[in-house]
Amino acid sequence: MKQIIRVKVYDNTSTLDEQNQKILQVATMNLVAMTSALFVGSKGEGGEGVVLNPVEDCFCGIELLYQKAIPDELAEECRASLERRLVNFYKMSDLDMKVELTVE
Repeated sequence: MKQIIRVKVYDNTSTLDEQNQKILQVATMNLVAMTSALFVGSKGEGGEGVVLNPVEDCFCGIELLYQKAIPDELAEECRASLERRLVNFYKMSDLDMKVELTVE
């Protein structure tokens, strides 16, 4: 059983102005939250909900902390989907971003 999915995104371009950084951070957070709801919330797992905590040591970091632990298979399925979606999002935006996801 897992209770945390941690998403870290690193900016390899360093060419984004402050406004574009904020837009990407909000878009990333929304994509992460919606994917979590799709994979975990819709299956009735995770308890009453999830808390999204910021992770400070990267361009954009989000830690999903579920109230109740979720099955390992579901956590891995959510992690893999998040990774695919974020990588595709940044590629389609022509941005050189590194995406790291961990499950605990």
